Amino acid sequence: MTACVNPSGMSHTALQDPVVRAKQYRQALDFYIKETNLPIVFCENTMYDMSVDYKQYIDSGRLEFLTFDGNNYDKQRGKGYGEAVIMKYAVEHSNLIRNSKYIIKITGRLIVTDIKRISSSPLLCLNNLFRSNIKEKFISTYLFVARPQLLQKFVNKYQELIWEDSPTNDLIEHHWFRALTRDSDLNDTTYVPFFQIPKVAGVSGTTGERYSMDDRLIGNMVYSYGFARERNNRVVALLYLMAYYVLLFRDRLEVKLGMRKKSFF
Repeated sequence: MTACVNPSGMSHTALQDPVVRAKQYRQALDFYIKETNLPIVFCENTMYDMSVDYKQYIDSGRLEFLTFDGNNYDKQRGKGYGEAVIMKYAVEHSNLIRNSKYIIKITGRLIVTDIKRISSSPLLCLNNLFRSNIKEKFISTYLFVARPQLLQKFVNKYQELIWEDSPTNDLIEHHWFRALTRDSDLNDTTYVPFFQIPKVAGVSGTTGERYSMDDRLIGNMVYSYGFARERNNRVVALLYLMAYYVLLFRDRLEVKLGMRKKSFF
């Protein structure tokens, strides 16, 4: 879980109130502690220490609470740069991450209500899996599954390239897409989108609005087709294209039958 309790004027960040943010982080952390048996790393970059409230979980080894002074960079670089700083600190200082085959990275204020389904996926038996939602040349990072080694490679190579000069341009999500499609060091990574859109409750730090789930399954298929084309994997691209048309047909049929409203696509 990545956390930044006090953005302190971070650019393109509507939700600035540390009190509100701290409350949301606590609610999310409480959910994952109570509703799962997963080991948890909570990594925060503004020296906000609430570890005393979770001492029993820390002492038992279930929870690692890391906080450090990592928000003192040029705020015009954007919160994506801060996210990379937090991830880098976590992979370098967490014993739980160091000893894990996979991590599920979650933006710390968000509650993924079906986290158990994601954490028990049979795909986790693969050696070098990366899972996320995907848009056009954009890997969603509020929730993804990856090996710690992949995370380390990404932050080491791309952290200093992140400069989010607008809410939509050159984001950390764009860098993830470029890294996974163009970086020869990451060629052995197997990208698989979520076949069922994760159920997320929370507020966007960028807009301050309830989190949108426009990353619908049909979108994951069509954009995964583009991703596979970028990697010159024609067979996988064809499979995603076929899945897209099957889902599109099903979607339109359900709309016609009145079983659902008109979809995102």
